[in-house]
Amino acid sequence: MERIGLLISKLQELHQQNAAPDQILCVLQMLQTELTQLMNSKVLKTEKKMVSVFMPAGAFQSSTEALSTSTATPTEIIGMAERSIAEEIESIQREAALKEKTREALSTQQQIRFNALEEVPTLAHQPRARELNEVIGETRASLNDKLNDSRAELADRLQDQPVKDIKKAIGVNDRFTFIMELFRGDEAMYERSLKTINHFMIFPEAEFWIQRELKLKLGWNVDHPAVQLFDQIVRRRFL
Repeated sequence: MERIGLLISKLQELHQQNAAPDQILCVLQMLQTELTQLMNSKVLKTEKKMVSVFMPAGAFQSSTEALSTSTATPTEIIGMAERSIAEEIESIQREAALKEKTREALSTQQQIRFNALEEVPTLAHQPRARELNEVIGETRASLNDKLNDSRAELADRLQDQPVKDIKKAIGVNDRFTFIMELFRGDEAMYERSLKTINHFMIFPEAEFWIQRELKLKLGWNVDHPAVQLFDQIVRRRFL
């Protein structure tokens, strides 16, 4: 655009100097070349296709040819050149406006598409679906409560059941707890103690031996959960 401005200024300068038509025509031909290159560089891009917009050089070429063969005065030549330039500038402005409208339309379509995706309701948004989820959640909670109650009741019943062998009544986790917390990690002592308790005939004998040989010598705390569990299993041996 800077070179085009210089050429227009040169035309005005030639007009003021009353230059010969051939000089003015030479500047016009240079101006035509610049305008043609400018128009060929304008490309309009859309979403699906690219359209290249070119100003036909034939119209401007015909004007210059007409000027070269006419007997118009320099003032008339300048006027014709200014009208041609004004028409091409107006065409450039129309192309720019069209390109801007195309961009705005594409932006609006994308915004509508994004809003549609955000506003699509899912099953979780439906009132009935929420009610169903709440009912399922309550049912699961109720079922878990019943299972926990049943397990607790079964455990209570098992605690009251007599056992013939203390070793069989002690689970794996309880066995490990007893050895580490009551028998100081001595597994052999644990096994000998259970064998001795199993040979007693009545609970008072077993209780006396446990009090003397285990609780006093090993320093058991009667309030310790492991000690209370051990006593409970021993009582079941003599029910």
